[in-house]
Amino acid sequence: MYSSGEDVLGNIGHDQGNVVPSPSYIWGSQEKLKGIMTESTDWFVGSAVCGWGINENYNYAITNQGQVVWFKMEPQDAFDIPVTNLIAKPFFLKSYPDLFNANSATAQAYASANKKALLAQAIPARTFAVGRNDTGGDTVIFNINMNTEDYQDGWPNSRGDNLSWRHSDIKNVSYLYNYEVYNYIVTEGDLQ
Repeated sequence: MYSSGEDVLGNIGHDQGNVVPSPSYIWGSQEKLKGIMTESTDWFVGSAVCGWGINENYNYAITNQGQVVWFKMEPQDAFDIPVTNLIAKPFFLKSYPDLFNANSATAQAYASANKKALLAQAIPARTFAVGRNDTGGDTVIFNINMNTEDYQDGWPNSRGDNLSWRHSDIKNVSYLYNYEVYNYIVTEGDLQ
């Protein structure tokens, strides 16, 4: 189930940069900023660990009039790094020492014990949010758009002209207006 009217999970295109200054894109912004924030700013959005942060071993510097200027590796040069080099020196930030421990049992135990935190803080999404987008095809059982008349019986007057199914409306809008979604979940989930 998703809502094309989602007001938090907006799609940020690859050509739109990392931050789009709107609450509608907060989820996408924080995913794009994983690993590239500093510890003093990661409380706001993104994180300072793993993610898209580049391992400093792959940056290079030049001195320009006494100032050191850092450059990131060109994409083709990054693509050409031999796999054996990447095993010893990952391209992206290598945070959480136990996760990258040479002893695979230690690394696996850490990943297993911390999977929720790793997913939330360290592993960025590579797709748009499922709660906002059709996942494609008829094989997905719950691939329905709640932002249609089929799943809305009117909408609260307090919404004015905005009749979009927003983030958390399943709990914020009364059953009187969204009972069709509950009926769908009960029927399809065999919860009678």
